[in-house]
Amino acid sequence: MKKEFFSLIICLGITLSAFGVSTGYIGNLTFDQVEEYEFSNISILENGSVELSPQTKAIFSSENMLWSFCGYKNGILVGTGEEAEIYLINEKNTAKVFSKKDHILFSDILVHNNKILVSAVGDSKLFVLDERFNVIKELKFSNQFLWKIIPFDNRIILLSGSPATLYLMNEKYEIIEKVELENEKNLLNGVIFENKLFFFSDSNILYEFDLKTKKLNALLDVGNNIVDIAVSDDIYILTGKPKAPEVKQKKDEKVEKKEDDDISNPITTKSSGPQSSIFTSSILYRFIPEERILEVVFKRSSITFQSMTVSKNKIFIATDKDAGYFEYDLKNSTFKFTSLGKGKLLKLFSLNNEFYAILINPSSILKITENYSPLGFIESSVFDCKITSRWGEIILQSDITEKSKVEIYTKTGPTKDEKYWEDWKKSEGNKIYSSPNRYIKYKLVLYSEGKKSPNVKRIFIPYLQFNVKPVIDNFEINQSGEKYIFSWQASDENNDTLSFDLFLRRGEGEFFKINDNPLDATSFEIQKELLSDGIYYAKLVASDKKSNLIPKENFKITGPLIIDNTPPVVENIKILKNEITFEVCDNLSPVVSVSVSINGGKWEKIQPADGLYDSKKEKFKTAIKENASFLRVKASDAFGNSAVYTVYQK
Repeated sequence: MKKEFFSLIICLGITLSAFGVSTGYIGNLTFDQVEEYEFSNISILENGSVELSPQTKAIFSSENMLWSFCGYKNGILVGTGEEAEIYLINEKNTAKVFSKKDHILFSDILVHNNKILVSAVGDSKLFVLDERFNVIKELKFSNQFLWKIIPFDNRIILLSGSPATLYLMNEKYEIIEKVELENEKNLLNGVIFENKLFFFSDSNILYEFDLKTKKLNALLDVGNNIVDIAVSDDIYILTGKPKAPEVKQKKDEKVEKKEDDDISNPITTKSSGPQSSIFTSSILYRFIPEERILEVVFKRSSITFQSMTVSKNKIFIATDKDAGYFEYDLKNSTFKFTSLGKGKLLKLFSLNNEFYAILINPSSILKITENYSPLGFIESSVFDCKITSRWGEIILQSDITEKSKVEIYTKTGPTKDEKYWEDWKKSEGNKIYSSPNRYIKYKLVLYSEGKKSPNVKRIFIPYLQFNVKPVIDNFEINQSGEKYIFSWQASDENNDTLSFDLFLRRGEGEFFKINDNPLDATSFEIQKELLSDGIYYAKLVASDKKSNLIPKENFKITGPLIIDNTPPVVENIKILKNEITFEVCDNLSPVVSVSVSINGGKWEKIQPADGLYDSKKEKFKTAIKENASFLRVKASDAFGNSAVYTVYQK
């Protein structure tokens, strides 16, 4: 099928080229250009094919920011900001189950040992709730922020900020270990891997805390803005909105342990983190603890990564584009991008084999179902055909089931700014009804009954550039010794092969061609002696006839070109007693030099009677000796033509 598809394109290209126009193709959608597309309820696969996204169902919305989430029985616990409240949400009911008006927000929620743990910011506290959401224990902390609750067997780890502190708490939620990081402000998130806690700070340093030895090490400065960390078979680190790294001078050795301290101070490794050239990207890293190395798995320069979730051997990366997320298959190392509509996707998480999306702007929770969306669309980026073009029939390869369909729309315009474009026009039978123009984009609209999605594998739009005249950018004539050199520069917006003819016209006569065959080069030489004296104009004709059956031509005239091969004439010679007067005349160019020699003596240049060489006719007067037998006059014009005249005194 693929071979037949591309054979069709090749054959079509050969057919269209026979008409002598420049033929191109608006290409297929590509996964690498996801940032450039506008779409909703669409998935684009790594191979560029497009299908509908999973259908979603809104189960909750709020005017307040959604901060924390946790699965609970058959529902979801959601903690909000601005008004510190917790809601229990399922598809049938939503209930506010806990609130604290004296707090700003609930930063994290964890179901642990049949209890519900809630961390609060603003008079920072950890609340321990029973299954009916009654407070059975309340712990006050001196920190300004409590950020993350991490389960560890029957114990928990609490990450906090201002001051940055790690708390290890037992099953009774009593503090059994406390580690304060003096050089940090906030400890934000972490994961347990091989009996060690890997966590990061807001200064983007990755730390390791050994839960057996209680040793703390700083592993490396990631440099970019860390937004999340997760564990599958490996540790994955996600960086989001780019920010310039803060350069800090750190030691390369551990600080010696104090006698009353069994936790070593943070250190950095000699091996550096990622290079500054990738600080401008959102990146998914794989972290190798043994070697303290970050491997780039995936990165995007224009999309901000928000968070990640590991589920069913896949990593789901929430982004700020079109409520979209990247899906990375860990087994097959393949990617897919899915848009769920509008808004920014904050988090994805799974619960009881169900998948949910948390959105902001607006704050809402969507359940992601197993069915396909009934409707979705994707708009291509703007394609520049370079010049005004007309459109061929759309070449589409797709799988469309009986109860699904694909519609194609196009719109065009004369400028890149779409506000000057015409409206979308629906294609029928793959025929495009948009006007010929320089710029074009297309939109695919996919429909489904829910069970199966149409799949658009490839789409190409042939376009034929209108043949335009060549452009002669520069045309000039220069003299080099005894020859004239005609040189020029020309271009063609169709990239056609150009040929040239060169013509001359003497005075007001007709142009005559001076080259025998069309010229491929951009210069031409002619000997000066081959042209008779006169004032000439040159015309250059550029043609694209080598590329077109119906060619276009353009021309440019330059001049005047003065051809002067005749030297000046000395006339009206008058010899008086002690002086001689005469005139020097030239038909075409100014007289520039006159010299005299008496009795075969040295040439001496003389000045015109008016003191200035500035015309084609000059008068001269010069003194001579009484015994002068003969006088020689040498006259030259502006083109280097010279003549010598001899005058004998009687």
